[in-house]
Amino acid sequence: MLEELKPNLPPGAAVYVLFDRWYASAALMQFIRLQGWYTICAIKSNRRLDGIRLRDHDKRLRHTRYARVSVAATDQARTYHVREVTGRIKRLGGRVRVIISRRHPRDKRPKYFLSTDVTLCAREILNWYSKRWPQEVDFWYLKQELGLGDFRVQPYEAIAKWYAVAYFTLTFLTWRRYEQQGRGTAWKSLAEVLAEQRAWHVRDALRSACEEVLATRAVDEVLARYVGPLPDREAG
Repeated sequence: MLEELKPNLPPGAAVYVLFDRWYASAALMQFIRLQGWYTICAIKSNRRLDGIRLRDHDKRLRHTRYARVSVAATDQARTYHVREVTGRIKRLGGRVRVIISRRHPRDKRPKYFLSTDVTLCAREILNWYSKRWPQEVDFWYLKQELGLGDFRVQPYEAIAKWYAVAYFTLTFLTWRRYEQQGRGTAWKSLAEVLAEQRAWHVRDALRSACEEVLATRAVDEVLARYVGPLPDREAG
């Protein structure tokens, strides 16, 4: 994916690749570094920085002060308590900065974030990492609402077409939301766009059914066509 992206990047653009901890392999980060790009990612607590596990770095820093960092969120800014360390990750050239972040000082499950751009401060790293959250939202819509994972086909070409339709639908919803921003009544989320589109379809279907009933007076036939045949009452 990154190889396919390279030709489409503006010349001289600073590129930061964001991903969660499941993708934080040294091989991937080294590839990104060789392109002249930077990595900002979550990272597991058992990874070693200068030969020491990150969780142990956290223990060694337990008597040092936290820095309070405000991170932009979808609803409001949130404050986290952070400490940071710099060092080297095995099989990754160059130094990195790791942020140890807690929701509050007594939080027993801190999160760890890595940046290969050591010039960034903790606030910048966390704010940049937060930019990947809309991607998770898109995945949720694709899987839960737009049926990305519901295909029942086996050929690769058929699966690719199914994915294309799902992503086209997501693009359409995103564009509808963008259009609405210029009309003074912007939708806050894709859920609102999707609900509106479904409401339009329901109204269109109901209007068509009503017009057919008025034209034919065949109520049962119209109902059967739109909602299916009536169940056999004696079968129960």
